[in-house]
Amino acid sequence: MKIFALVFALCAVTAPAFAASDFLAQATVEMPGNHASDVLHCLVANPKAVFEHYQPALDSSSTIVRPVEVTGTANHPIMQVSIKKCVVFICETVDLDADITIREGAQAGCDRAFQLTADLGRSSDLVRNIYSSLEIAICFKASPDGSGHLNLSASATQAEGYSQGFTQQQMFNMLKLQVEPIVAAVKAVIKQ
Repeated sequence: MKIFALVFALCAVTAPAFAASDFLAQATVEMPGNHASDVLHCLVANPKAVFEHYQPALDSSSTIVRPVEVTGTANHPIMQVSIKKCVVFICETVDLDADITIREGAQAGCDRAFQLTADLGRSSDLVRNIYSSLEIAICFKASPDGSGHLNLSASATQAEGYSQGFTQQQMFNMLKLQVEPIVAAVKAVIKQ
């Protein structure tokens, strides 16, 4: 019995820690025409183009202090924006500094699958203490006529200091609002 307890303890120590995440939203993007695979290749090779089309969504108590700036390379962009959020009489400026990568993986039911990660580690403490990254799982399904569609599923990865409460809910709502403009940016790039 002691051996099983020891093995269990060793496995618990050596097992990788997996961060929990909060689901944000899902969306589907149609890829018309007969060359969806080529469009997908261009989209994945240049996520910078997506974020160059991105315009943050705001609630009624938020304003943009510093507009979106996208730097870095085509396949490894960095997106920065500052948003001022006011609740009652208290205002706080939040800097979103996202280091963006996209990697191909595997997902059941997908012809091709990718994971877009926006690492928030350089963002304001207010953000990075609650969420370490924004993750978008991308599932591509091709149709026989050459068209296709993308299924996008976005979630926010909980940071080490994550705890539920008012501040976490505000950050969650702000990140959730960003999914629709990211999807709109993807659609804009596909149209090009």
